[in-house]
Amino acid sequence: MARAGLASYDRGMSALDDPDAGALHRFRWAWYALLAATVVQAVGVWRWFVVLGETPLLEWLHSPPDVGGWGIAEGTAQAIQLAVGWSALAAAAWCLWRPSWAPAVLLAAVQMAIAWAMTATDEGFPVAASWLPAAARRAFPWLTHAARMAAPLAVAWLAWGGAGTAGAPCQDAAMIRNAPWGLRCAPAPRFQAGIEQLLRWALAITFAAHGVEALQTNPVFVDLLLDSHRRWLDIDLPEARATELLTAIGVMDLLVAALCVSTRWRWVLWWMAAWGLITAWSRVAANGWFWWHDAVVRAPHVGVPAAIAWLAPRADTLANRVESPADT
Repeated sequence: MARAGLASYDRGMSALDDPDAGALHRFRWAWYALLAATVVQAVGVWRWFVVLGETPLLEWLHSPPDVGGWGIAEGTAQAIQLAVGWSALAAAAWCLWRPSWAPAVLLAAVQMAIAWAMTATDEGFPVAASWLPAAARRAFPWLTHAARMAAPLAVAWLAWGGAGTAGAPCQDAAMIRNAPWGLRCAPAPRFQAGIEQLLRWALAITFAAHGVEALQTNPVFVDLLLDSHRRWLDIDLPEARATELLTAIGVMDLLVAALCVSTRWRWVLWWMAAWGLITAWSRVAANGWFWWHDAVVRAPHVGVPAAIAWLAPRADTLANRVESPADT
């Protein structure tokens, strides 16, 4: 059975050499989309933390303990934030030079720290849901930041799985030959399928959370609509119309979130990528180029759905070939 399983695995990996299947091509694009989203997001974090300075992390570190902070002196809190910002930039450079799980995990930890800080300082959207405990409502930033955390985690997982330590040592010539840039060998199909599920659920949670914010008329979203129309279309959009648009957007976000985890329709993922790009760009459209970091920190909202769209066919075809009873 073990030899049969290895033979099945070898036959599945040989599918990577099939130019008609395009499996390798799709996996490469998925890897590059995740890597680019992770690096670009880190650059935005660097500018936010180092150049601008006013962040939820700084408030969390400096606020007194009785309001959820750490009570750290302002100078020390600023030094910690600067260290985090420069570390994020260094980790991004490391990922570009030689992708590895270590810098990617660091970047994921930075996103978790931001979500934690927003939760502790009540900087997240105040969800109107009386049936939820107050602590659960305060933790809403963990949902809205799910895709931002998932992108570097997926990079770390792929880097680990593609380094010969994920149960499939880099001893097969095809695995090494077919590895995309930055990976020593092509990860096993089961790892890619697992990453796809991680990304799908993180993306769906992010879209669903933003859908709830839109349906509950998040003032930030209202301002984005009003200011974008005013700056780019020279239209004074009535606030009532902006509220109607947000309702439609909220319904759409919830719908595509459900479709993301319940169907295999690739057009849903490409739509989510396009909408992620539009909503990220809206920060610049509404507020000007000075706030470009507010757009690029949302790079995973584009890169994650694009990566799933490319990764999913490979996970389907190869996983089926490897696990097919006919091969065993």
